Amino acid sequence: MRLILFVGLAISAVTQAKLPTPPTLPSLKGRRVLIVIAFQKFKDKEFMHSMKTLKRLGAEITVGSTQEGRARGVGGTKIHVDTILSQTSAANYDGIVFIGGPGCRTELWNNEDALRLAREGAKKKLILGAICYGPGILAKAGLLRGHTAAVFRDHHTRALFREAGARISPQHVIVDGRIVTADGPDAAKAFADKYAQTLGAATRTLH
Repeated sequence: MRLILFVGLAISAVTQAKLPTPPTLPSLKGRRVLIVIAFQKFKDKEFMHSMKTLKRLGAEITVGSTQEGRARGVGGTKIHVDTILSQTSAANYDGIVFIGGPGCRTELWNNEDALRLAREGAKKKLILGAICYGPGILAKAGLLRGHTAAVFRDHHTRALFREAGARISPQHVIVDGRIVTADGPDAAKAFADKYAQTLGAATRTLH
């Protein structure tokens, strides 16, 4: 019995030793983040992880989309839209996050206001985040040429990245300067944490 107990404790100690240390996340009090979602068929999990993590750390969250009302996720989540993209300026924020989902590709990839916000955000040195199909907006906006980004991998994104002169990372989450990208909902928590770390470490752009 003692031998079994000793072996059990040893295995438990080894298992615990291998567990990753949770990342230390900074306070984001006073930071303003615009989360952009498609009005229909955004990825619920990606949105919820980003919103909850940033809010918990003190960031002020604004949800933007192409229409007023309540946007609907793939899984049925309904989210109140705070601002219409056409009436939104990147100058009001410290960061912008583009959430993925099939609606992102069909509704936002070629949306002039989404592309404008991405370009304005890059020009003003905001921290840009994009997950799943979201990095497609950054590619369409011309922000990924010569850069490597994580993205949901299918024939749509592979063709877009080739055209945009961007490389697809094999990693689930990647930081390239002031741009944080991830490849899909399974990476949603890691993406939210990495975005929060990057935003917290960045110099404030607002005065």
